[in-house]
Amino acid sequence: MLGLFFFAILVNIARDTLPPKIAKFMPLPSSMSLPFFLGAPISINMALGSTIVLGWKYVNTAAAITYVPAVASGLLAGSGIWALPSAIMSIAGYRPPVCMHFTNGA
Repeated sequence: MLGLFFFAILVNIARDTLPPKIAKFMPLPSSMSLPFFLGAPISINMALGSTIVLGWKYVNTAAAITYVPAVASGLLAGSGIWALPSAIMSIAGYRPPVCMHFTNGA
């Protein structure tokens, strides 16, 4: 945890000191920590939302700039994208896909 704390500080310093053309590719540590607070399914919403925004900017930049905050709020607050697959897997008896299983390699 201490290492990640210092990594977050370094990323913030790099983001503030680098030129804007490079700094825009640096992640925000507070955004990276959001899934740890809200749970793993929020990561799926964020990844899908980022993909939608990326495609939307190529298709219609003006509309993307205007409506992205509303779409992002819906994805984060609603969590509806992950609710249906999660419910289906729960009914089918599967464990969530965000888990780890270690084997001895045999």
